[in-house]
Amino acid sequence: TRFPVRFWNMLPHIQEPMGGELDRYMAFNLGRHDAFRDWAGGADRLAGVVPTATGVGHHGGDLYVYALCAERPAAPVENPRQRPAWRYSERFGPAPPCFARAGRVELGDDRVALFVGGTASVRGEDSYAPGDLDAQLEETFLNLDAVIEAGMGPAGSGSNATGGPGALAGASLLTEARAYCLREAEIPAIERAVRARCTGLVRLELCRADICRRELRVEIEGL
Repeated sequence: TRFPVRFWNMLPHIQEPMGGELDRYMAFNLGRHDAFRDWAGGADRLAGVVPTATGVGHHGGDLYVYALCAERPAAPVENPRQRPAWRYSERFGPAPPCFARAGRVELGDDRVALFVGGTASVRGEDSYAPGDLDAQLEETFLNLDAVIEAGMGPAGSGSNATGGPGALAGASLLTEARAYCLREAEIPAIERAVRARCTGLVRLELCRADICRRELRVEIEGL
């Protein structure tokens, strides 16, 4: 048996109008919600099964969905600073985007992998600091700190490895990261900010991509 523990969804023209008040990302979320609802056995059971994910846009014509699977399921991890995505209000479409903020996988021998999904400048469910890249980066790093600290305690309980609040370094624990940048010209500034905050990185990728909300300029994921 294999369990999906991480998804990457690459949508063509992610904000393109699809009729009515839908854009392409909202339409994608309708299908994703139906699939996960059926898989979970009901919308009220999504909390325990949705894996973490990233959803960004590109300028090609095809939809790409990549799934990483493992022999055991991931424990979904939520960010205490954000509303769970699968509980978003209808302001963001008729069906919410079904993903967890992170997924914790027990590897055995006291080893843990934490897959951190696409993280942006969202507080609660609202975009924070539209148009201000520096403020968006700071909010994104605060969200990374929070979700990593929530996920690296026992079984994702929200406690941390040493037992005291704030003992983990949050984003500095990332060993691999990818930053999706809305504007090509901002990639160098984003790289500097990520390297300064995520000091444990072994690998960093930066790429131009459209973000699911027009006002957001950067999204960061990692391991």
